[in-house]
Amino acid sequence: TLLSGGDVWKEKPYREWTAKEVEILLTKSPWALKVKAYKLGSRELERQDPTYATTVMVMNPRTGQLAPKTVIVTPPATSRTVPTVEEMHDLELLWYSSLTVRQALVRRRLLEGTIKEVDGEKMLAEKPGHYIFSLAGPGIYAFSSVTDRDLMSATIRTKRGKKTLLVQQIFRGNAKYGALSQLLFYFPREWNGTPIVEDGEEKVTFSLETDAGTIRAQFDLRKMRRKGAPDL
Repeated sequence: TLLSGGDVWKEKPYREWTAKEVEILLTKSPWALKVKAYKLGSRELERQDPTYATTVMVMNPRTGQLAPKTVIVTPPATSRTVPTVEEMHDLELLWYSSLTVRQALVRRRLLEGTIKEVDGEKMLAEKPGHYIFSLAGPGIYAFSSVTDRDLMSATIRTKRGKKTLLVQQIFRGNAKYGALSQLLFYFPREWNGTPIVEDGEEKVTFSLETDAGTIRAQFDLRKMRRKGAPDL
């Protein structure tokens, strides 16, 4: 089981979640993935085969006859390009629009005393009109200089429906001292009247390719359920 005693989102109302349970929900639940941003590069590898001795037939200029001669051969050096990882950043990816995650965020603020319960209920009353993904964590600083245009390369892809969808909107969240603390990615729930995530869908992959690194992470929707329905 994820938590001692079972899955807290199934067993207790969010108002009863402890600070430790909230932290686990936001970091180790099916809605929360630990991801790495890989910045790839390349380098040249040179190879020099060892010299070797061989025998060749050469003509003796005095006798005009062929005779064996031992010579040393040095093969030419060769090179090839190989991919390398130049940088790697640790990040946390949340399916931010799910009720479970939103309840955990509200509960954390209630425990901190920064909001009142009535305010938390108002925040949870409205279902987001988009699928929202949050990217944060210790490595988020690497994305501070990434342009909005590059961030708009983010996609989600369904495995069963084989749909790939570009992000529709992004949001940069900054800490009090101005540094980037969070990125939010908004994807529509429907396209031309058709749900993006169809009934029975099992996996959704989030992808992002920027100069700061490449991220690919797969959510298992079979585990992201509450009361028998997907919580997305």
